[in-house]
Amino acid sequence: MIRFGQPLPDGSDPTVDLVLALTRKDGAGIWIPNLDEDAWDASHPEKHCELFNSGATAFRSTRRKITRLAKAWNKQWGTPGASSFEISVWAYEFVEPGLGMAKGLWTLFDSAASRLEDGEPTPDPAGVSADLHLEIEAHVMARRLRTAADRLAEALAAESDDDIADAVSAVFWKYLDSPEASTSGLAAAAAKVRKPTTAAALGLGVAATTTGASIARAYGGEA
Repeated sequence: MIRFGQPLPDGSDPTVDLVLALTRKDGAGIWIPNLDEDAWDASHPEKHCELFNSGATAFRSTRRKITRLAKAWNKQWGTPGASSFEISVWAYEFVEPGLGMAKGLWTLFDSAASRLEDGEPTPDPAGVSADLHLEIEAHVMARRLRTAADRLAEALAAESDDDIADAVSAVFWKYLDSPEASTSGLAAAAAKVRKPTTAAALGLGVAATTTGASIARAYGGEA
């Protein structure tokens, strides 16, 4: 694998990976080397791109923002619970047109938590590779997701800016600090974010950085 990249002013460092791949003789997609297992994995990156970029323009934009927020949330732990690719799959599966940023992000957390609580795996949306695997135990990831969903539900039901910011800061604790009651809530919280990529579009008055949130990868290894 050849990897190269150029850090951006905001501190993020997206990369482009060049990976040797072989066309599958039987079945769709390609074979990609799995360096950890010294084997070859079936995958279909082109189909994944097609699926992740499906839908109307406005919906695609909203879904991408939700995906970036979910990845930023996932990256807050020392050991992220899911791969960048699996987060993208959850966004593709669970986020529907018309939900908006806030309800869409809650839906992703809630639906993914319910799936894991039911003991169900996440299938490859292209139907080529095996079920996706988590980076930690399923029950631990389910608890993380359920907690995030519960906090966002509190934010959606809150009436004051401070209550909203307090609930959201519990989800994005590395990006936002819970405001003191005497501060102007959302303005104080948003000022602590290094690069506001969603501004108030979340519907909760919260911005989140994509720094540390990696790109979706449709093959083995860390993204």
